Amino acid sequence: MTVVYRKCFPVSMVFVMGLLIACVTGCTLANDPINKVSVGRRTPCAVTFVMDGDTLSCDLNHNGRSDKPTEHIRLLGVDAPETHNSAKARHRQHAERAVDEPHAQEAKAWLTQRTLGQTVWLGWDVKPTDRYGRSLAWIYTSPNAPVSLNQQLAEAGLAAALFLGPNRQFERNIQQAEQHAYQGQRGIWKPE
Repeated sequence: MTVVYRKCFPVSMVFVMGLLIACVTGCTLANDPINKVSVGRRTPCAVTFVMDGDTLSCDLNHNGRSDKPTEHIRLLGVDAPETHNSAKARHRQHAERAVDEPHAQEAKAWLTQRTLGQTVWLGWDVKPTDRYGRSLAWIYTSPNAPVSLNQQLAEAGLAAALFLGPNRQFERNIQQAEQHAYQGQRGIWKPE
């Protein structure tokens, strides 16, 4: 009977390599503000651009621009009407003839008025990013604001409640705000 011996790394070498990989990965991730988030903690950011009623860009890295997908912030719990230049609207309407959905500009103007050029605070939930790399957050106008802009947008009738995945921290609040808007026939709930 022949015994075959394999050459193996000593256990200490495997440990050192694992530690080195963890350090390099951890050091890289630690420099990205999105990886420093925790549920309940708020992160300030300067709003540089409002894309539509539920998406904006922030300068999270404090470099004067928003150039990473994680610096594109998608408001949690709400779905505002799409503007003609959104990818979703272009896909639905065959690119060249894309038009705004009803109340899209109103929702964008509402969010722009409250955020553009301002510092807002991002409140985090369970999952901080979506499949596109955008940050998912509750947006507040001050570090101690009791109600998010997400909820206020739904209350104004400029967005419908939308919950996907585990981010449901304020689901009941958003649904109640949507119900108030619906009953008051505001925004998207106003009869045409």
